[in-house]
Amino acid sequence: SQVTLSAAKTEVTVGNIRLVPSTTQLKEVTVEALRPTITQEADRMVVSIEGTALAAGRTAYDVLATSPGVFIDQEGNIQLNGRAGVTIMLDGKLTYLSARDLRSLLEGMSAENIRNIEIITNPSSKYDAEGSSGILNINLKKNTLQGMNGSAYAGANYNGKQYGFSSGGNINYRTGPWNSFLNLDMARRVGGRDATFNRLFRDGESTTYFDQVATGNFEVQGPPAVRVGTDYSFNDRHSIGAMGYFNTNKLHADFLTETYIGAMPNQPTQFIDADNFNQNRFTNFTSNLHYMGKYDTLGTTLTADLDFVKIRNKGDANFYNYFYDLATGLPPTQDFLYTDTPNEFDILATKVDFTRPLANGRKLELGAKASRVVSDNDSRFYFNNSEALQLDERRTNHFVYDENIYAGYVNLNSKLGEQLSVQGGLRAEHTTSRGESLTTKDINKRDYLNLFPSLFVQQKVSDNYQINYNYSRRIQRPNYGQLNPFFAYRDPYTYWQGNPNLRPQYTHAFGITQVFKKSYNLVLNYQINRDVIAELPEIIPETSTTIYYVGNVPKS
Repeated sequence: SQVTLSAAKTEVTVGNIRLVPSTTQLKEVTVEALRPTITQEADRMVVSIEGTALAAGRTAYDVLATSPGVFIDQEGNIQLNGRAGVTIMLDGKLTYLSARDLRSLLEGMSAENIRNIEIITNPSSKYDAEGSSGILNINLKKNTLQGMNGSAYAGANYNGKQYGFSSGGNINYRTGPWNSFLNLDMARRVGGRDATFNRLFRDGESTTYFDQVATGNFEVQGPPAVRVGTDYSFNDRHSIGAMGYFNTNKLHADFLTETYIGAMPNQPTQFIDADNFNQNRFTNFTSNLHYMGKYDTLGTTLTADLDFVKIRNKGDANFYNYFYDLATGLPPTQDFLYTDTPNEFDILATKVDFTRPLANGRKLELGAKASRVVSDNDSRFYFNNSEALQLDERRTNHFVYDENIYAGYVNLNSKLGEQLSVQGGLRAEHTTSRGESLTTKDINKRDYLNLFPSLFVQQKVSDNYQINYNYSRRIQRPNYGQLNPFFAYRDPYTYWQGNPNLRPQYTHAFGITQVFKKSYNLVLNYQINRDVIAELPEIIPETSTTIYYVGNVPKS
């Protein structure tokens, strides 16, 4: 029936109206999101992993190793654009792991858990100024499924001599305001190398020929590494969380060398058979407390983190040296050595970051950080040629190092029209350190303040062509092992020694990235380095000995 309303008839009474639901079956609808795998932002390149073929059946190590500009050697050392010393972060947090244990962590992490990888060649002032090679930040997926879910993996490898494996799994549980996870990863890593060393020593009119072949193998295995964490959301704006990681493993390694020494080429007069066997128990405990607050819908955020890390190494090694006089054919003389090299690190760091969007597409970032590292290395060297060990005081050293860094930064992002955006920042870091050799009573103190500017310009020339310009000043501080003057032994004629007088390295890094059709990147980088930290050889011709040490080269 029809109801009519008019100016004369403004009200109409009708009976009950019953609405009957009607269901219509539509044809199947498929929604696809085709995202670019690689996105170039002003200060970083973002490689999307989630929902792409990159994640299928692969580990985090596999994905990282195939990211643009990234190279990883068999020891787990990572290079970015040909430069070593890359900083690795998980969800914006430092890992504080050695190269080998970082590789174990990445090999035990499924790529299915990764959202994206940020390749930050020239980090902004928001990040620590430490490191001249850049940052690789692995952002993990957040569990959004209610209830419990998980996955498991297993793999094996063979390098021609040794078998290795990796296995593990993860469990996620989300209910109400709680979101928790547990990861277990177990691996047996193996590796080795064959090497040839040829040296020629000249001392006045005499010449010594040194020819050596070497082979080495190692295996690392331990109980499952455990990574556990939980987040609690008070509401949709404020959350707190905690994370803990524990890993322990044992290393067994050998390094076997055969050396011929003589005054004429291919006419040796002495043969040395040196067999080195060492083992090391590594333990790492990393913990993190964090808070995130979102204070408006525009994107004003405040985050805070507290990190505590304990790293322990307890290792020893036996060196069996046999010296043969090829001219006389007499039985060999022996020189047996033993080292005990425990060391430990305690790291405490806290930071606060604040982000505030401003008018006209601008954004302000402020932050502060304080960290402290305490290192204790008690390295003992012994002669092992009799029933009782005899301490070699010349090659023994107990070294304690304490370092404090206080930092603050400011970053400002601004759009200059539709085609141009600029990000500039300034970071200040104040470093105090104290290194003391308890054996020699030598004390080395440092106290210095540095400023680290950064600048990023992003120009959109057209929809198919974009140019990014970047500049940053960086620092590379000597690590705690490099400052320890302890002798590390490889064979009777080859040593490595630390340098307590090593100075920091400073870097001016420039870069231009051109992006064509959102798919092809042409990256040009240039660096000026001062007081370059490098491994240098010191030659002692009288004894045909080579001592490698870490020193400063003026520039590169």
